[in-house]
Amino acid sequence: MSEENSLPIGFYNLGVGYLDVARRAADSDDDWLFHDPFEFLIAHGLELIFKADRRRELPMEDVRRQYGHSLPNLFNDLSVDFRNKFEVGDELKFLVAHLDGGHSGPKWRNRYLETGYRENVPTLSSMLSIVSPFNLVDRRWLSNHFVGRIA
Repeated sequence: MSEENSLPIGFYNLGVGYLDVARRAADSDDDWLFHDPFEFLIAHGLELIFKADRRRELPMEDVRRQYGHSLPNLFNDLSVDFRNKFEVGDELKFLVAHLDGGHSGPKWRNRYLETGYRENVPTLSSMLSIVSPFNLVDRRWLSNHFVGRIA
């Protein structure tokens, strides 16, 4: 990946793209039998959005090395400005913890089929509600936050 492709705003925009696909699919009249594809999209979207924030201060290789695909580690290191803007709280922390098992391991549920019952699974509507603040509406803030600083 070239440095040009790894600018913070690019990561944020691509992350929102994953979330937008999940939002649009959920808006359809389809009756979804399971939500794993949505979890896949939401987890990838959040990973890219969180990496966008870390990318403001760190070179891409450092972000890759320090965080890999770990949603909790990325979540824990979000900047104060980011946390304030998106009102990051316990709901998102719960969602990150839930998605981490399928996204970062240990069983990689979002990549490989895992059968069996799961307890305490958030509903699709609650997952989409939690990530609803991540969008492209406030372009001024996004530009100031993600374009102004590049490690």
